[in-house]
Amino acid sequence: MATPGALQQAQQQLCDRYSIQQTLGVRLGRRTLLGYDHRQNRQVVIKYLCFDDPLQPVDIKRFHQEILVLKRISHGAIPAYVDDFEVHQYGYNGLMLVQAYVPGESLYALINSGRSFSEHEVRRLAKQILEILDYLHQQTPTIIHRDIKPSSLVLRPASG
Repeated sequence: MATPGALQQAQQQLCDRYSIQQTLGVRLGRRTLLGYDHRQNRQVVIKYLCFDDPLQPVDIKRFHQEILVLKRISHGAIPAYVDDFEVHQYGYNGLMLVQAYVPGESLYALINSGRSFSEHEVRRLAKQILEILDYLHQQTPTIIHRDIKPSSLVLRPASG
C-alpha cells in the first residue's frame, strides 16, 4: 500500500510519465488517484489495484476485464482509456489503469452537500444514464456495469 511518503516520491513519475497528485477514494484493494500525465500535459484518474492488500483472484481478473472493456469502447460520457501497467516502485505494488480525468463532482458529494435537484434535472440525469447503459448493452458482447451508484457518477459543471 502506498504511504504518504510514497505519494510524495511518486512525483518522480511512475513509468516516466505519471505523477500522483492526491487520493480520491479508497476501498480494500483499490485506490482511485488523481494523477498528471506529463506526456499529454493533462490530469488523469489512476485506478490502482494494490497487491499488498488482501485480494482474491477474481479481483485481478475483474481489473483486467475492466481494462479490456475500456480499450474497446468510446462514449463521450465514459472516461476514456489512456494506459495500463504493472508497477513496483515508489511504494506501489500492483496494477494501474489510467483514464481521462472528468472535472466535476460526484452525485454522491452533491447530495451530501445538500444540493437538491428539480424534477427536470432528475429526468435529464436519468436520461443520460440510460443512454450510457443503452450504449453498453449494445456492445458485443454486452457490457454490464456492476457499480452504478451516486459516487460513480460525475456531474460536469454546467457551462454557460
